[in-house]
Amino acid sequence: MKYKNNISTAVSLTAALVIGSCTSSFAATNWKIAGGDSEGSSQHAFGLKFVEQLEAKTGGEYTGTLFMNSQLGSEQDTVVEAGLGTLDFSILAINNVTPFSPTVGIFTLPYVIQSLDEAELLTQGEVGAELVENTVKDAGVRIVGWAYTGFRVLTNSSSQSRPWKICKSYRPGTEERNHDRYLQGLGWQPDANGMV
Repeated sequence: MKYKNNISTAVSLTAALVIGSCTSSFAATNWKIAGGDSEGSSQHAFGLKFVEQLEAKTGGEYTGTLFMNSQLGSEQDTVVEAGLGTLDFSILAINNVTPFSPTVGIFTLPYVIQSLDEAELLTQGEVGAELVENTVKDAGVRIVGWAYTGFRVLTNSSSQSRPWKICKSYRPGTEERNHDRYLQGLGWQPDANGMV
């Protein structure tokens, strides 16, 4: 089955719509779509646009019901459920796919993406296609769309975000082990006690 992204994009990269690899859940014409964020969020807008396009492209044969605010479980739980075929779709932040398919973690690192054009090029070009296939192999889910809601940069309470080359003395806090390793590779000494 080949998927094509016909969903309008918002502002920057943090959310992905994933679909389970098990097709047995597609017998129903009303698909359950989980979302971790609240109504009014970019995830909600993404979900509404997806359902609108789904209904338009299938002549109303298929629709979807959004379950926002993690009503169907945490975002990481919904990756597992989609992979098992017990959930049709999940709209989630890409960092919640990363534990199951580590290569997509590249999108969670600071300064990797610096503009909307770069985000679209990476997610919808060759790199994005490879990462989508990795999620199929690694996690049993397929990313079928991207939403763009913000770029990761380093900031603190006393100064503005600084470019990489002058940040050697900055000791960033990190949330995830992969970020620690990445920043150590750049010569930094991250603080594993959480974001500062």
